[in-house]
Amino acid sequence: MVNREVYANAGLDAGRARAEAGANEHHKSLMRSSCSGLMEFLSSARLLTGPALFFYKRASLI
Repeated sequence: MVNREVYANAGLDAGRARAEAGANEHHKSLMRSSCSGLMEFLSSARLLTGPALFFYKRASLI
């Protein structure tokens, strides 16, 4: 979720819920597959530089 208060509003422990969501491999896989076209474009435009790769990997897009 975008806002950590969403978890608390749903009655969940916000810290644990964020940790579980961050470790969710299914979500990471969906993000990678939905952004594959973007990553291909960025690669062809030579925009996937070292610093950019760090952030894309952190966001599970690569």
